Amino acid sequence: MMKKIRKIILLSLVFGLLLTFHTIPVKADAGTDEIAVTELNQIMTLLVDCDAKERPEEAAETVINFKAGSPVWIIGQTQDGWYEVSYQNLKGYIPVECVTELQVEVDEQGAMGLKEAGLDEEMEALETENEMVIEEIERQHGEQRRSYIWIAVIGVLVVGIFATGMIATIKSNKDKKENSGK
Repeated sequence: MMKKIRKIILLSLVFGLLLTFHTIPVKADAGTDEIAVTELNQIMTLLVDCDAKERPEEAAETVINFKAGSPVWIIGQTQDGWYEVSYQNLKGYIPVECVTELQVEVDEQGAMGLKEAGLDEEMEALETENEMVIEEIERQHGEQRRSYIWIAVIGVLVVGIFATGMIATIKSNKDKKENSGK
């Protein structure tokens, strides 16, 4: 009987270790509807005050308020005339007609091409890009922290289930011994 319990304990420990070292990527996506977006990586300037919407629809809920003249990070474009924007870990959609011509282009490696911009505009563009990079890094750190929390929660649950099984087995064996002794 003790060999069986040792075998169960050993298998449970091996299983627990495997779960602890194996991370499962989790994608937190509240929306079930997919919006077709062509990926872009551009900074543009708003012509007018503009509200970024939750979905590319005028009636959708506002998630971000922008003032005219603000730089906006355009991360995508829909087929029906909306830009997908990102600001401080929030994403929204603004109409294409709310922004001016491209001022700064950000390629896949993060290099920027400026169109005849003066020093002030270049510094502003660099600051804006740095803010976006910091926001992205903070978002990734947050996702990593949540991943570690889930690993800990799953580990605690596995240990709890294992402990419950062990207690039930020990109690069952104790009850059998008491019943056979009567």
